[in-house]
Amino acid sequence: MASFKKSTATLIFVIFLSLIQIVYSDDVPSGDVPNIKDEDVLNTKCEYYCNITGKKYSGHTISKNTEGLTIGEHAKKLGDQYNYYILCCDGKLKSREGIPVIKNNLEIISKANVNMDGEFKYLNTDQYCFSYCGYDIKNSIAYLKYSEELSLTDFAKKHANEYDLFTYCCNGKLDDDRMTLTHDLEEFSLRVSLFNLDKNSIGETRQLIEKKFLSTSCSYYCGVEGDSIVSIIKNTQGQLIQDFAANMKLSGKASSGYTKCCDGQMRNRVNIPVYNTIGSITYYKNLKPDYTFDFMDYSQSCNYFCAFKNANKSVTILNTSGSLIEVARNNKGKYDYITYCCDNKEKDLGGSLVVVSPYGEEVAINSDLYQLVGSSNNSNKKQQQPW
Repeated sequence: MASFKKSTATLIFVIFLSLIQIVYSDDVPSGDVPNIKDEDVLNTKCEYYCNITGKKYSGHTISKNTEGLTIGEHAKKLGDQYNYYILCCDGKLKSREGIPVIKNNLEIISKANVNMDGEFKYLNTDQYCFSYCGYDIKNSIAYLKYSEELSLTDFAKKHANEYDLFTYCCNGKLDDDRMTLTHDLEEFSLRVSLFNLDKNSIGETRQLIEKKFLSTSCSYYCGVEGDSIVSIIKNTQGQLIQDFAANMKLSGKASSGYTKCCDGQMRNRVNIPVYNTIGSITYYKNLKPDYTFDFMDYSQSCNYFCAFKNANKSVTILNTSGSLIEVARNNKGKYDYITYCCDNKEKDLGGSLVVVSPYGEEVAINSDLYQLVGSSNNSNKKQQQPW
């Protein structure tokens, strides 16, 4: 690959924002730019600065002020790499009216309009997803890459000598314009239609995702049906997801697929792999649960539990001792789900409740759909049942 310095001249063809136009205006400055006097501009500090045209990238970029510099110090640091510098305190590359513009020689243009085509917000590049894109500008090719579980920032630092630019490609596609990260960790908007996504890199990335997904275990797995997360289960035996799914299948209570929920939360999951119990993997799935909740500790004990039957939508209060999971397993075949009702009062029922099955699956149900039918005294004898 040609060096980045030799290929930057072509960046003008991939910048989505237009070249700067500065005109004088009597308009009131935008609300996101402080209303300050010209002599005070250089000493003004905010979280983001926009760098306007110049020989560095032939377009506009936005920088996060991680060093706490004033805009004057920022402009002095970058010098003639750009022609102009402006305050972008809202973190957006966009048109602005009636603002002070700083030249690279630190002269100030008062009440200028900066016109751009489009609006793009500064992208948080400290986040992580399964796949990114690396760009070869000279050949107009984008490569889908496994993220190595690095943030986009760290990935760009690690592979700075391999690619010119870096973006999130979390869904495995290059389907819309997006903010991109440069070697210098500055950002600008990229017209992705000018790049071809290398097809071989798609298969290679999926193989790496699959290898990592299948070779590491997780503390919690979530059951998946279609586009829904239906349950969460604690991986008490430290099994890999494919082994866990196989054991659940043997129990006859397996979901159609499983994914990793290592944080123990029933919540939305975006662009994640799912292991299907038939032995295949689905990539880049977006999943939602009907209820959001944290995995409930089922090891605690009390004397009363609420037991639910789905067939007749009934709930029975059990007077027994033991932990929740022990009571659930001891009542396998009698009830579908059990939860804590330690006060033995109906007030413990009502609304959505987190319940556990004899197989350790936790789900949330609407207890208002169940009718209380009475109480039952159970033996305290505990049976050991495999799970």
